Amino acid sequence: ISTLGIGDDAASQTGLTTITRTYRRPHNGTLIRLKATGMLPVETTPNHPIFVATSKSGLNGKWNRAVLGFSKPYWKSAESIKTKEEFVDGDFLLIPRLEGCFESNSIDLRPFITKKGTRPYSGGLDFPLTPETAWLLGLYVAEGSKRQAGIEYSLNTKEDGLQKQTMYGFRDIGYTASLQVVDSVTKVLVSGTLLSRALPELCGRIATEKKIPDIILYHNNLTILRGFLGGYLAGDAYFDAKLGAYRGNTVSKLLALQLQLLCARLGFFLYIYKGKPERYSSIRGRMTHQHKQYQFAVKLGKRVNPRARILEKYIACPVNSIEGVPYEGEVFNLETTDHTYLISNAITHNCDAVATGCLLINTEVFDKMKPYEMTIDG
Repeated sequence: ISTLGIGDDAASQTGLTTITRTYRRPHNGTLIRLKATGMLPVETTPNHPIFVATSKSGLNGKWNRAVLGFSKPYWKSAESIKTKEEFVDGDFLLIPRLEGCFESNSIDLRPFITKKGTRPYSGGLDFPLTPETAWLLGLYVAEGSKRQAGIEYSLNTKEDGLQKQTMYGFRDIGYTASLQVVDSVTKVLVSGTLLSRALPELCGRIATEKKIPDIILYHNNLTILRGFLGGYLAGDAYFDAKLGAYRGNTVSKLLALQLQLLCARLGFFLYIYKGKPERYSSIRGRMTHQHKQYQFAVKLGKRVNPRARILEKYIACPVNSIEGVPYEGEVFNLETTDHTYLISNAITHNCDAVATGCLLINTEVFDKMKPYEMTIDG
C-alpha cells in the first residue's frame, strides 16, 4: 500500500472505494504474519484490526466433528487471532464477495485519442463490452501485448481453435485481424491505434504489471466476469484432470489477488499458493532474471480446499499459522471512504478511524464491530 495516494481507488469490504488519507510512521519491533488457506500472507502491526469469523464446531453425524457454522464477522487485532486447529475452533480470514458498481456496455476509448490522432479509428471510439469481448480481454491479459498501431496475441501453433476464436472475435466488432506464424508461435495481429494505447493502460504493460480492468472486476453483469475468466484461463492455465481444477501461474501479484476476488464474486474459491521464488538463471549462456511466481488453482463451481468455506458474502479461509516477524522501517496505513481496505484480500480497518470514532464509519460495518483491546501510537 506504500505506492498508493489520496484519490486512488482501492478494494474494500464493500467494493471499489477511494483513498481519502494515507499514513506512514516508523516501526521498530514485531510484525504479525498471518497465513490462511489459499491466501497470500498478511503482514501487519500487532494491533491492526482484521475482520474475522470464528468457527463453531460440532458433531457431523454420530462421531465426526466438523465446522458447522461461524460466529458473526467481527474485528479482532492481528495479535489476538487464533489459528484453526483440527477439532478445535479458531479464526477464519474473510475474502469479500464484492459488489459491482459498473453498468456500462462499452469501454470509452476517447481518452486515448492524442492531438496527433487521425480519423477514422479502426473499430470505432467505443470497445463493446459483452461476454465475448470480455473473453478477448481475458486472453489479452494472459497472452497479449502492444505492437505498433495495434495489439497482438502470441499463441502456440497447435492452438488452432484459440487463434480463430480470437481473430474472428475482433473481426466481428469491426477490427482488422490476421494470423502470422513465427517459428512455433502463431501471432494474432489486430490493427487499432486506440487499442494499442488503451489495453496496456487498462490491462498492464508488462507481465509483472498485468491486471484486470476495474470495469470488468466490478461490473454488475456477472456474465462479463465469466467471459473474462474463460479467456484468461484459456491462455494462462491448464486443466488438471486429477485435481479437477484449472491451474496456472502469474508473475503479477496484483493479478493473482484480483483473480481471487473475481472468482469470489462468481462463487468460486481461487486458491493461491507459493510458486517459484525470484531468481537468476542461465539460459543459453545468458543470465536472465526470473520473477517470483504466484500459482493458483480453481474449480469452477467448487472449492479446491475443503477447509475453505464459500459463504453468502465472504469466502472464509482458516488461519493456519501466526508468527511474529522482526521489522525495522516504515509502516503504512490508509483511510478510505468506507474505512476498510484489503491486505492480501483480507479485510482490514483503518486503526485511526476506529480509535478516534471517526464520523464517517459505515454504520453497517460499525454494527458488526466487537470490542477488543488495542494500542494506538500517540
